[in-house]
Amino acid sequence: MYVVGFSETVRDILQDNGSLMVDESNDIRIVGLITIAILLGITMIGLEWVVRAKKLLLIVLVISILNVLIGTFIGPQSGESRSRGFVGYQKKVVKTNLSPDYKGESFFSVFAVFFPAATGILAGVNISGDLKDVHKAVPKGTLLAILISTIVYVMLAWFVGGCVEREALGFVQEVLQNKTLASCVEQECRYGLLNDFQVRFPLKKQRSEERRV
Repeated sequence: MYVVGFSETVRDILQDNGSLMVDESNDIRIVGLITIAILLGITMIGLEWVVRAKKLLLIVLVISILNVLIGTFIGPQSGESRSRGFVGYQKKVVKTNLSPDYKGESFFSVFAVFFPAATGILAGVNISGDLKDVHKAVPKGTLLAILISTIVYVMLAWFVGGCVEREALGFVQEVLQNKTLASCVEQECRYGLLNDFQVRFPLKKQRSEERRV
């Protein structure tokens, strides 16, 4: 499940840079197979390397979270960022995103997206043989993992919800020329929190777009 999510993200990055290997579906399969092969290799080497890999991934994860938080305060750096819904912290954005708007979904179907995030809390049980006091460490670590995961996810939701619009059309020219964007009712919105699950803010492509405009 995590490999598929990782592969989809890599696919989206490749697509943004026009570097797809085959196509959208097959790129997910290719990246997923490579990732699984690497993980299998680490597992076959031994538990010691698994623990080392987890520490490395934890560092990468913490840096990624800090990167998102710092990025929300820096604000949009180009017209394309703003056209895709990243407008920086605004009172009206916070007010709009504060209330639910499921768009055909429900609370439980949306919660089902969050719920798998808690599956990683059992990872510590798999290395229980290396713990000094298993009976105390496992329940304590599991509960702390649930608490920390919940805090991080809620925190990210609040921070991103405060600076990214719910829906956006993605018209760079109108934003750069301070024109009013057409409503999402009139045209299909492809960006914003509801439509762009990656909420990507490309920079190089944005600057070239601004120069052309």
